[in-house]
Amino acid sequence: MPRPGYPDQFWDGPNAELQGSHDRSSWQTVAVLTVVREEIKEAGWLEFEVSAGQPFQYYRLLIRDDNFLSLGELELLTIAEKSESSE
Repeated sequence: MPRPGYPDQFWDGPNAELQGSHDRSSWQTVAVLTVVREEIKEAGWLEFEVSAGQPFQYYRLLIRDDNFLSLGELELLTIAEKSESSE
């Protein structure tokens, strides 16, 4: 989520990577996250659906934008798989 009142401080373009690791020393890029800063009107959640293919013990957000200054909040959620009901 962009910091409330400062959406112009968020990264712009495909300059962020969600990365996963099992040991915090080798990192695998799970997804490249693209934001069009001009389209951010107010602070609010930006959603990115990603498929890691495997769960990781650690995650990080690597941002490569020299103009990036702030991030308000970050949440990682998983969608529970539906179990088949027995009849």
